[in-house]
Amino acid sequence: SPETTSLSQADAALRGVERLRYYLESGVTTVRDVGSHGMAPFILKKYINEGDIPGPRIFAAGQIIVGQGGHSTEGYGLKTAPAYKNTMIREASGPDDWREAVRHQFKNGADVIKLASHYAPEEIQAAIDEAHHLGLRVTVDAETQYIDMAIDASVDSIEHPMPRSDKAIRLMQKNNIAAIPTIWILNQVIDWGKGGYWGSTSRRFTTSKQRSLAMLQKLKDAGVKIGVGTDLVLTLYKMLPTPYIEELKNFQAVGYSVEEALVAATKTNAEILGMDDK
Repeated sequence: SPETTSLSQADAALRGVERLRYYLESGVTTVRDVGSHGMAPFILKKYINEGDIPGPRIFAAGQIIVGQGGHSTEGYGLKTAPAYKNTMIREASGPDDWREAVRHQFKNGADVIKLASHYAPEEIQAAIDEAHHLGLRVTVDAETQYIDMAIDASVDSIEHPMPRSDKAIRLMQKNNIAAIPTIWILNQVIDWGKGGYWGSTSRRFTTSKQRSLAMLQKLKDAGVKIGVGTDLVLTLYKMLPTPYIEELKNFQAVGYSVEEALVAATKTNAEILGMDDK
């Protein structure tokens, strides 16, 4: 039922245990979890760190912070109300509320903060400023003008091959803002939606498999720091390790050698996580 998947912390934790098993058995030893229900990711991280359950190392963001009606809230009001502290999404309104949302994830034990469009410039500026003062990196799931706002606010990384201007790409390279393109999952979305996103208030743009790959090519040619990620939503983790291998092949398709793709998946990913000293 919707209540089970959206509000039950027990269900979220058990689904997490199953998901983590698939990652570990596929050879993945570290995951950056950029959006999970309430306390579930932090409790799973604690159990793994203490050796009580098997699983990969977890870098957890906690809830995705987004403006009212933004990405991941479309048509799923139960995810955000009434008990938003037990959900995957934290809708925020106004700079003070965005700061509070960041502090809430920090208090729970966040390793990174995840923001998503839509938002106003002063909202994302407040959230990133608060996260950086707390010593946390920020990644954003956004597109077009919202990417511009995130860059102006000094975001640390940008998810997905969403449309952005050539100026934005140049600024990413200049300001050492990393990209995690996740081409494979966008291709799945295009197949599901017969060409793009439907019924979404936060994905209002034209896209295609060719455009996604072209964005990866542009980022590479501009010298942007690029890591490898999969964004395996829903039950796609059961397809592992195929999605990860296919994503490495996408890197090859734009000119990476096998060795360079593996460096992006290991050394560069470690830099993005802030664990390259390990």
